[in-house]
Amino acid sequence: MLTVGLFYLAFTLSDTWAIVTDELGVVMLATAALGYCSLYALLVISTCPVRTDSVIGQFVTA
Repeated sequence: MLTVGLFYLAFTLSDTWAIVTDELGVVMLATAALGYCSLYALLVISTCPVRTDSVIGQFVTA
């Protein structure tokens, strides 16, 4: 919904703000379509849960 709002603002605002909101909308749309967030890669953040039932974990002893 936020992306749709940004595209709407891109058509209604003046030149500079239209470009800014359009670019933000394109980035958000690409992130949603690809399922990959480049900002997460840049900040080294992962939201994937850590699996504890892996095969490798069975052989490692602490």
